[in-house]
Amino acid sequence: MRGIQLHLRRTALIVLLLMCVGLFFCTHLLLEISNLKDARVKLEMEVAQLQHTLGTSDISRSRRLYATNEQVRDTYSPYEEDMIILYNRVPKTGSTSFAGIAYDLCKRNKFHVLHVNITRNAHTLSLVDQVRFIQNITEWVGKKPAMYHGHFSYIDFSK
Repeated sequence: MRGIQLHLRRTALIVLLLMCVGLFFCTHLLLEISNLKDARVKLEMEVAQLQHTLGTSDISRSRRLYATNEQVRDTYSPYEEDMIILYNRVPKTGSTSFAGIAYDLCKRNKFHVLHVNITRNAHTLSLVDQVRFIQNITEWVGKKPAMYHGHFSYIDFSK
């Protein structure tokens, strides 16, 4: 009988200890949540103040923070409308993921993404093909601004 009472006391003590630890843990979590809410409010106030400050100056679109589509003015220069990016994909470096992100963003940001497929996967172009490729991408006004991606070697634009 005494063994059972001792066992019950130990069990009750363990349960009481677990409840205290649980109560401490819940109190700690509630305090952390409260701190995060306070920090979020401060951050939102700082962002609003920064947006107001940046909105009054003439600053590039890339430096605006949390601007909605209605707040962003089109600030493209003629240079940006004519921009071409050649992205040489390299195996096992995340280039497929990067190209996927470009495809996801192209419509929203008004640019084109085109895949360059070199015949027979040779990765190199003859000088004649390089000239033809450069003429095609620079004169294809309907697809500018554009990002061309593929597995290709160096293309010398000076020739």
